[in-house]
Amino acid sequence: MDDEHVNDAFNVVDRALETLSPIELKYELPQPTWHGHAQAFYRLEHGGRFMIVYMVVMQLSHPDKYLETELHGQAVVHFDKSAVVQPPMFDWDAHQLLLKERLATLDETFDLFQFLTLKEINRGNDLEAVSFYYRFTLNPLVEGLRIKHTPARDNFSTRHIHYDVPAEVLNELRELFFVVDVDNLHANGNAQRHGSSKPSMNCAPNPEPDNAYKRTLSTHDLDQIYIQTLTHWNDLRLCLTGVTIYSLSAAGSFIYPR
Repeated sequence: MDDEHVNDAFNVVDRALETLSPIELKYELPQPTWHGHAQAFYRLEHGGRFMIVYMVVMQLSHPDKYLETELHGQAVVHFDKSAVVQPPMFDWDAHQLLLKERLATLDETFDLFQFLTLKEINRGNDLEAVSFYYRFTLNPLVEGLRIKHTPARDNFSTRHIHYDVPAEVLNELRELFFVVDVDNLHANGNAQRHGSSKPSMNCAPNPEPDNAYKRTLSTHDLDQIYIQTLTHWNDLRLCLTGVTIYSLSAAGSFIYPR
């Protein structure tokens, strides 16, 4: 969109949506937005509970239009009279350097902050313990797995993870994510320090994910989960130490389900 016509674009969208359904709710991100583009969300009265309209208006002069195929998938273009939609080349060399630096930071900080979860368990602060567990134990683990399996999207956290990592890794992550009580979390911590018989996340190539996988959730010992997570991190660290980070998708593209 021409830089001076951003507001005009939203007015056109508002009128178009109102011909389909009354707009039940509209939320516009305050300016400036974190990504530099004008953005709004619409919920339509007749749209159903699972549908919203996600509207972003990008100025023509903005350098980042979210077109990198390795990051955002293949763009579906309906109208582009000025040939603006041209995916830029992804700089793998520069990105690899950033990932190596990030891995070094994760390796240092993962071990450094694990005490926070156990300390809150010992204090009887279960809510804080679980919060620290997700922030300082699971989040770094997921980031490390993304660097291994989908390095271009290393900072996507769990977004699209069901399509990005092997099915067996997803199965193990489910066991680590779904926790029940503090006693179990504490047991996991002890087990991790002394080793675990739990199969680790291996360094095998990424197979096609099983998108049809279904699982009935069961309760898990939080302590055992904590131990398993630390074991997985140590295994993952060995996988990534001294290896060249590469992407199986460098010559291709990803198309996510909409």
